[in-house]
Amino acid sequence: MLRKVNPFRVTKAVDLSDEEIESLWINVGGNDADTLFQPKSLVPILLMGGKGSGKTHWMRYYSYPLQLLRHKSERLAPLAGLSRDGYIGIYVLLGGLNSERFRGRGQSGEVWRSLFEYYFELWLAQELLHILLNMVQEEPSLAAVEAGLCDEICALFDDPPHDIPKNFKGLLDWCANAQRQLDSEVNNVLFTKSFSTRIRVTRGKLIFGIPKLLQARVAELQRVVFSYQLDEFENISEQQQKYINSLVRERQAPSTFRIGSRLYGVKTYQTYSDDEENREGSEFDRVVLDHRLRQDQRQWEEFAFRLIQRRLEVYGALTDAPVSYDSVERIFEVPDYSWSGHELFKTIGSPAVGQAPHFKKLEEKLGHAMDGGSAPGLLNRNQLEEVLRCMIVEGRPLLEKINILLLYQEWARGHSLPRAAAAIRDKAAEFLRDPRARTSYATKVQHFASDMTAQLLREAGKRQPLYFGIKAFIRMSEGLPRTLVVTLKNIWDWAIYKTREEYIDKITQDAQAQGVIDSSEWFMETMRKPGHFGTAIRTGIERFARLFEGNRFSDKPTECSLLGFSVRERDLADSTKELILMAEQRSFLIKISHGEIDRNTQERLAKFQLNATLAPKWNLPIARRGIAPFSPEDIDLIFDPDRNEQFERLNRSWIERMTAPNFGESKRLRAARQSGPGLFEHSK
Repeated sequence: MLRKVNPFRVTKAVDLSDEEIESLWINVGGNDADTLFQPKSLVPILLMGGKGSGKTHWMRYYSYPLQLLRHKSERLAPLAGLSRDGYIGIYVLLGGLNSERFRGRGQSGEVWRSLFEYYFELWLAQELLHILLNMVQEEPSLAAVEAGLCDEICALFDDPPHDIPKNFKGLLDWCANAQRQLDSEVNNVLFTKSFSTRIRVTRGKLIFGIPKLLQARVAELQRVVFSYQLDEFENISEQQQKYINSLVRERQAPSTFRIGSRLYGVKTYQTYSDDEENREGSEFDRVVLDHRLRQDQRQWEEFAFRLIQRRLEVYGALTDAPVSYDSVERIFEVPDYSWSGHELFKTIGSPAVGQAPHFKKLEEKLGHAMDGGSAPGLLNRNQLEEVLRCMIVEGRPLLEKINILLLYQEWARGHSLPRAAAAIRDKAAEFLRDPRARTSYATKVQHFASDMTAQLLREAGKRQPLYFGIKAFIRMSEGLPRTLVVTLKNIWDWAIYKTREEYIDKITQDAQAQGVIDSSEWFMETMRKPGHFGTAIRTGIERFARLFEGNRFSDKPTECSLLGFSVRERDLADSTKELILMAEQRSFLIKISHGEIDRNTQERLAKFQLNATLAPKWNLPIARRGIAPFSPEDIDLIFDPDRNEQFERLNRSWIERMTAPNFGESKRLRAARQSGPGLFEHSK
């Protein structure tokens, strides 16, 4: 049972306390966190990922406040703990700089560049001095060298500060006052038109100089790496990134950098060193968190479950102890919609034999086609009724839908409907005798069960999405921890809202359905880029979703569980390539690492899929099987918001090809096939 608390209430790592960051920490793939983050390595790391991929949690976990928490729990003094760790993490949020202040307002770019560099130097120096001030209270050996260290730190300035106490607090106060003065001048320069600030230290002198002095004076720090952990790199300008890139290039031991950025956040790799670029594998290493998690589905599932388990344990949400996978699974009400269960039959209203909505739809289509002469082999009402009887599998609506799908496929090929129906009836009977036998019918059930279940529910007027249980929510989140947490937060909120009792026995199907729809809407709204590009990306994603929805709910889907597309990427318009890249960087689209081969040219095609978090908006599958090939011209059209009329024609053609009785026009199909891979082709 569940207590009425939401363990997923806080979704962003920046809003968690240090204690929560520590208690909620989960290693990826067992205990390989140090291997991935390499906190003792002097090689800078660019830690990238989509929104909510866990960058901030990683960087805060390896910061000094969290190190200190762990040291205290082990009863280690700060210096002994740092010596054991081999690193000290100096974490800052670049978003806190309000960096947009450092431009315009009648001042030259060179002035702003110099002021930003000075401001940044003072800022990082203060972060390190805060740590030293914290340590000196507990470390007699550090207190003994404090005055000498402060003299040496002051000597790093081009214009050394005078008349300040020779201790870390005095030096910290001086830097803070200098920064406040600069803040005031920057904020008021529109009115004052000038600056009185003097830049009193050269770039990098404090950032790299203080760690060198500490290492020389403090024995416990002689093998410790000073790691500046700069989060939210995307929130500073290209020119400001160029400055930080220069620091990365000019770094001096024992200092290094860990830079956190969203996938789209790096605006430049250039530096001030003759405009040289920093290169991966030379000046820095790169880790892409969500890509790494998606590469191994099993590892992601294990990590995601441990994340859920830890949240439930830390916030005491589950009355069962300990929290096991089974106990988490039991939280959610999951219907049995398998072909052999009875729940699906009951959900669609337990219709009388041959009277379900899917039969009425088929009967209507067959009748109209027979009257129009477009139902091969169907000559009279008796034959029509016999075809319908062949489709019946009493009490097994999912198998009836598979039968009807097979009939539509034979119909589209121009085969005799009475003969096809009889053969389908025999195949269904064979399957029922031995469901485990490896037959073409069993394969069809396996591949199309999800799509046919969705059709059954829609035809019966049940518009609930088919996403229930912990496995589905983990799968939907596509390697993004925050997406998983937001989904569960929304589900928990609905469960609490809908339950009047003191405890929640199970999270209902309805609460789960509401939660995933809310999450899908949240994802669509928070991930998009503003402006024209955002409109184009949203248009493209919505159009793909409509096409895939049309496929899923058609008479004869060309693909099962269609969620992706392939295209010859080099032939796309440059503007479309840019939009696809932006959509991928914002996790709307996920590039599938292994492309497919074009059957005509033998070229490798790029493959993408919609993020499964979006699936509930259009009742799409979350487990991808099908990939639809599109021509570059079709993709260009789909991503162009100004070509709505052309898209609607394309969408109608797409639906017509899968709709009985005409199933598209053969001349159009032949023309499309002759023109290369396009909208009217599909994978075998």
